[in-house]
Amino acid sequence: VSRAFENASKYGHIDMMEFLFSTGRVSVDVFDRVLEGSVTMKDTSVLSFLCSKKCASSSSINRAFEASSGSEMIRYLYENENISSEAIIVAFKKAAKCGECFGGYTEEQVATVKLLHKDNCIPDNVTGQALVSAASMNHLELVKLLRHGARISAEMTRKAFAATFSCADTGVMKALYDEQRI
Repeated sequence: VSRAFENASKYGHIDMMEFLFSTGRVSVDVFDRVLEGSVTMKDTSVLSFLCSKKCASSSSINRAFEASSGSEMIRYLYENENISSEAIIVAFKKAAKCGECFGGYTEEQVATVKLLHKDNCIPDNVTGQALVSAASMNHLELVKLLRHGARISAEMTRKAFAATFSCADTGVMKALYDEQRI
């Protein structure tokens, strides 16, 4: 029954999953594994079904949150489950590409940063790292989102400003410039 439940989840067959779950013979380990795998799917139907059963362990929910790169999955879990501070920080750092200075952002990453950036559990230095990465990658939208507020130290603002010199566009540099901080 557990194997059939897992296979049904891969194809999004909620009706089959409902039946198999109702037998009471789906193991906790398989349920958790299916939940963690559901965050790689295109829509939230399997994830929402699994969460509605309230059988997943909190560690499984947090691992799913951290592993997801889909903003809809992250949003669903963030708004409907009790996510640990550690998992929120991991997901934010991953989406914000903290510590990276090359490449770009996907729409999913930008949406995740927008969702999580105001969460009080994210340390100020992590928000600062996200700002530096966004500046390094010349992402004006994220720079504007992250630069405001007391959470960003003058030091991090200066680092982000300095990181813009590798970019050909002055938009990010102008967005970061503040006479009091630079």
